[in-house]
Amino acid sequence: MDKITKFLDNPVVKKAHDIFLKTAPQLTEKFIYGGIGFFLNKIQVGGIYVSHNHISITFSQGKSFDDPQCLLLGSGKYRGYIKIH
Repeated sequence: MDKITKFLDNPVVKKAHDIFLKTAPQLTEKFIYGGIGFFLNKIQVGGIYVSHNHISITFSQGKSFDDPQCLLLGSGKYRGYIKIH
């Protein structure tokens, strides 16, 4: 079993994974930084990372998203993420 397949055993990870690929089927994926990275033209655009007490769903340009409910976390200039406990 490869590392991505093992991650997909978690139903929240599986759902987030499916949403990434349904929204942008042209994405490629690889196991990177301890999670699943999603790439468009070899540039990482997002990822799913599992910690012992939460799952982070990251967006490389998340700070540019319209986020009226302020759901995206992160203090950086570009990357935004959602943390699911």
